Amino acid sequence: MVIDPESTHHIVLQDDMMPCKNFIQALYAIIQMRPENIVHIFASNDAAIKALEEDKHWYTTPDGSWGGSIILPRKHFGWCEWSDEHFQDLERLYDDARMDFYAICNEQLIWSITPSLIEHVGYDKSLIRNAPLKYRMSRKYIGDSDPMDIDWSKGANNPFVGGITWGITHMRLKETLKDQYKDCYGGLDKVVSGVML
Repeated sequence: MVIDPESTHHIVLQDDMMPCKNFIQALYAIIQMRPENIVHIFASNDAAIKALEEDKHWYTTPDGSWGGSIILPRKHFGWCEWSDEHFQDLERLYDDARMDFYAICNEQLIWSITPSLIEHVGYDKSLIRNAPLKYRMSRKYIGDSDPMDIDWSKGANNPFVGGITWGITHMRLKETLKDQYKDCYGGLDKVVSGVML
């Protein structure tokens, strides 16, 4: 992966994600809210809906992200190399699982926004044989609305805190760490207690 040496953040979109209008301007606005954090821009679980019910555009969960796209600050640009060193059976791990495992082991809470700035338009045409299920779409996509009309500061300092979304994340993480790195995982209790906030 080649990254501009002058860049402060890096984002990769999965190839079947459709960005909303004014996407780039919205990214700048969101980065300004949480410039030092890993940010997930695909609203993929019920916490995205519950956050909006509390008039917040940010939420966190103990098991991070799922699919879509992540914004990485410069200090995390080496996450791929870190995961290559620490994890085994990498061919069984998708990029979002690797990112979640990296974040959990390094006590980096992933901050998610809602509504989603991208939609998974190829959810039913998977090249990796995923079932064409609607849950692979955004739980709350922004649609034709303008993201620049949203006050992204709402919840940026006090996000909605959701529960466990993907129950196997922590079990798989423990199995995936190489033996010499098992102590990188502090346990689910530490994550749920909000230590990483």
